[in-house]
Amino acid sequence: MTTERSPQPAGTRTDDPSRYGPNRSLVEFSELVHLIYAGAIDPSAWRTFLKLMTERLRGNAAVLILRVPKLGEIPMKVAHGAMPEREALYFKHFMAVDPFVQLPEGRAVTMHDFVDAGELERSEYFREWLVPMDMVYAIGVDIRDRNRYHVRLRLCRPRRAGNFSADDCAVVEMFVPHLKTAIHLFAELEVVRTERSIYADAMDQLTLATIVLDENGRVLHANRLADTILAERDGITLVNDALQLANHDDAKRFRELISRAVAAQRASKAGLVEVMRVRRPSGQPDIALVVRPSNSSIGGHDERLTASVAVFLSADTEDAPERAPPSEVIQKLFGLTPKEAVLALRLAGGDSLHEASATLGISTNTVKSQTRVALQRLRELVPDAVASLEGVES
Repeated sequence: MTTERSPQPAGTRTDDPSRYGPNRSLVEFSELVHLIYAGAIDPSAWRTFLKLMTERLRGNAAVLILRVPKLGEIPMKVAHGAMPEREALYFKHFMAVDPFVQLPEGRAVTMHDFVDAGELERSEYFREWLVPMDMVYAIGVDIRDRNRYHVRLRLCRPRRAGNFSADDCAVVEMFVPHLKTAIHLFAELEVVRTERSIYADAMDQLTLATIVLDENGRVLHANRLADTILAERDGITLVNDALQLANHDDAKRFRELISRAVAAQRASKAGLVEVMRVRRPSGQPDIALVVRPSNSSIGGHDERLTASVAVFLSADTEDAPERAPPSEVIQKLFGLTPKEAVLALRLAGGDSLHEASATLGISTNTVKSQTRVALQRLRELVPDAVASLEGVES
């Protein structure tokens, strides 16, 4: 038979600092709350939180377990005070026979209040796990978010310290609302991290060198082909996580393009695309560089915490493996036909009309005709780039 303590809801205690201690209580409370929220970004902060809470409650061990009920998986566990080899044994065997589970949502209860004391102390879990570890008293809190995750917070004490009191439970419950919010943030960030990983893998499969910059021009991600071009240090390279162009005029022009792309994103002009050429000191053909703003937003609204910019590069690299020309990417990016996209790539790569004509096996007149059509399509999207290419028509 189980009995449960019936404390007031956690929310009724958070506005009563006197329950937490003397004058230093607010500073201590603030420090612990800070660690809880910091853990959403770096879970090691939760280990420090567990350590301080364990010391505050005269305990000897603590653990925070995040579990996905549907899958039975434990994607995260943070422990303090337990020996690593014993911790592994718990998750391998004793977790399955642990009677101190399925606690009331968001309420701190002691193990001896939740489980009949006689039944508990006769159990295998108590005799073979808790007693050898001298963690015979425990206080716990469970936090659930539908079927997304189930969080267990457990703090333990040695026999000599005695059982946890109702006041100890009240102290733990003061942190429950903050822990619940932090865990929710952690779960949401995990989704973002997963999506970012998938996005990075997808970018690496592109046949066009692609780089994503933040609003300050610092590189957030570059795919493999972009890394190959940057590693050549021929006209464009990576220095302190920022793109650096060798030619002064090119560098100035690039900064202007980035500034306009950031401004366009903040003004929700995601269709803006700008193009320039990057000269290479080696004498190799220029690198064609395309800049466009991202279209990310928060909650479907236009307000953004930060802006990001996509940069596409096209260059011949001796060490790069043979790749299919990224005409499909250019076609979709600029709204061109397949033939216009292929021609645009040749011209962007430095070919003259006659060279493009010979390479593609079409007449010069056809090249000129397709160029005029392509330029007309690009005028609204990339006016600056078109202005720099107007002479190509002749």
